[in-house]
Amino acid sequence: MHTDTIDPADSIHRADPHARRTAFVGVLASLALGTLLLWWLRGWLDALPMHAPGSLDALLWSVFAATLLVCAVCLAAAAMLWRIAGTTLEEQRFPPAGLRTVRDVPVRRGTASRRIAQACRIAAALVVLLAFGVLAWTAWAMQALA
Repeated sequence: MHTDTIDPADSIHRADPHARRTAFVGVLASLALGTLLLWWLRGWLDALPMHAPGSLDALLWSVFAATLLVCAVCLAAAAMLWRIAGTTLEEQRFPPAGLRTVRDVPVRRGTASRRIAQACRIAAALVVLLAFGVLAWTAWAMQALA
């Protein structure tokens, strides 16, 4: 193990109990909202007349709107990863001092922190590329089906 990877003075970044509760409530709320949206979607699709003029257009635009929503969430996650990477590079410490974590995390410094920051930036870029790829594919599919 390199001497610049773990700082013995503050080798553990302690978990924030409030962040744990917030994450738990957020996951539960997301599950409940997702369940409600799927329930509503099923009813909406059942009520959609498949042979009526304009029903395909309504369905395609709904798919495009859902894709935009998923892409927005992906872009927000990518922005968060990019910000964490930037702070990690500034402080030469992962996790950054102000980051609230849901569990105890070993503190990495020096080369190890730079590698983690680089991995965060690569992940952020891949998420952005994936989001725009899915959006472009959805737009292409809408054009091909319309």
